Amino acid sequence: MKQTSVLVVIAGAALSTAAMAGDTSDRAYQAELLAASQSRANSAGMFADAGSTVKVGGFSQFRWIHNFRDNPSGGSSGHDSGYTHGFEATRTRLEVTGTIGNDNLSFKVDSDFNKDGEASLQDAYGNYKLDDNNAIKWGQFKLPMLREELVSDVRQLSVDRSVVNTLFTFGRAQGLMWTYESDSIRFMGAVSDGPNTRNTAYNSASEGDLALTGRFEMKWGDDWKRFNDFTSWQNKEMAGLFGAAFHWQHVGNTAAVASQPQFNMLQYTLDYSLEGNGWNFYLAGVGNHTDPDENGTKSTDDWGVLMQGGIFVSASDELFARWDWVIPDGDRTGDDDFHTLAVGWNHYFFPESHAAKFTADVQWFVNEPDQNDLTAGIMDSNNNALRTDSESDQIALRLQMTLVF
Repeated sequence: MKQTSVLVVIAGAALSTAAMAGDTSDRAYQAELLAASQSRANSAGMFADAGSTVKVGGFSQFRWIHNFRDNPSGGSSGHDSGYTHGFEATRTRLEVTGTIGNDNLSFKVDSDFNKDGEASLQDAYGNYKLDDNNAIKWGQFKLPMLREELVSDVRQLSVDRSVVNTLFTFGRAQGLMWTYESDSIRFMGAVSDGPNTRNTAYNSASEGDLALTGRFEMKWGDDWKRFNDFTSWQNKEMAGLFGAAFHWQHVGNTAAVASQPQFNMLQYTLDYSLEGNGWNFYLAGVGNHTDPDENGTKSTDDWGVLMQGGIFVSASDELFARWDWVIPDGDRTGDDDFHTLAVGWNHYFFPESHAAKFTADVQWFVNEPDQNDLTAGIMDSNNNALRTDSESDQIALRLQMTLVF
């Protein structure tokens, strides 16, 4: 162990002993010093000569879910009563972030343990800040498309993202991204393997041949950190954010297989956020145009709309409501629209912090989910608590505890 590390550890031990011997009024300050010494001990390890830092953290989301439906998949010969409830560890994430050499070169690597307890790589990227306005990112990261997806799992207004986001999200991809950020505008442009292609080889058949994504944002009233979540704490000034994004890609030539059609895909979105003193409002629309190369195969145009808002009724309690609307192409098998209404409550254990939060919401899936092949494709395999049902609407109650560490 290097001499610097030894001195830091000894200092930390001395402070810990002093904290046990001192009175309660001094312990908070002593705890801060101890935390600082431990942080320096971490930085004084293998990267000390480069002046680098490493931080380890993560979060967990634990749920109790209740679903009520009329026509379970078991039918008359099955044993499903139409009411299903149970517990699940929806997300358990471990994250490692830090800098190398100085603050200009940073990195992030995180792994998620899914509901089956299996770990999978999520983000794995480096980021180099060229100057005060420009930065380059490379690796595996979220494409800059839907704002609802770009807001982290622990900073959502509801228990989880909407059905619209589930259907239209791009998730993570592998590629390069350039970001320009000033006081009021921000642009992100990426070239990648295409939507939802994390953890794939360069010649995977699931990847796009060429994928381009761009997102433009303009804000007013506050700094960019204000829009890292959808919540607006009490005693905040008015602020707003406008966003627009597009994505184009061609699919079918990379590791082409006979069963994989070639097509071009264009997706676009507009969104607007308005936040005030203890209240927030968000509106977004998204469209997707898919154009197959094969003769006689029709193109499709699908759309989605999302509107949500929240208001604090006390310093720690926030009420919210949400409506989202899926509009499938008229040429799809089953072209009925799909609506979801939700209301809920957030309780923040620490003021103005998502570190410990209890969330409860009730969702009403207004339409039968298998009436169009968009929503039918996500039943029983999503975090919306939407289950197989061919006759009527559904109700889902979700209770969630979030801890960020």
